Amino acid sequence: MKKAILNWIPFLLLSIIVFSTTNYIPIFWEPLYAKYGNELLVRIVQLIISFILAAAAVSVIINSSPAKRMKTSILGFLLLFFYVLPLYYMKNAAERFHFVEYGLWFLFAVKGFQGKTVHAFILTSIMGILDELYQWYLPSRFGEIADVVLNIYSISLSWLGLKLYRYGRS
Repeated sequence: MKKAILNWIPFLLLSIIVFSTTNYIPIFWEPLYAKYGNELLVRIVQLIISFILAAAAVSVIINSSPAKRMKTSILGFLLLFFYVLPLYYMKNAAERFHFVEYGLWFLFAVKGFQGKTVHAFILTSIMGILDELYQWYLPSRFGEIADVVLNIYSISLSWLGLKLYRYGRS
């Protein structure tokens, strides 16, 4: 029982961080946009996310069994392609953090549900919808249906990445 409760701590902490800082994100980003411009910030965020995704892809390949390494590598880089592709079409740097944010949220929910990915997908999708609804009511933010789709897309790719990781380890 105690371990089951402890499994939810990362999910709850990320939820608190997301919902308590939502109103203050523009305060953080606006001076950076004014000083450095959107293009530089987009490149920096893209570099950070690319590093995280590349490290995850290498981890999946290294941890896969030798018999499945080639198939895991091909599927991993295909998944990586679908993860990185939307990054080039996003207008600002802040939107790019959806991939990391909702990917982590999904993985923390999987841990909380003790490996039940369907439950984690549903909960994380609901959190993504609630996040956008919450932003509609904040004067400094605005929620968009496109962000809900992006959130669910991010969660779906994280789910596929987890399935690929489990496949490689089996």
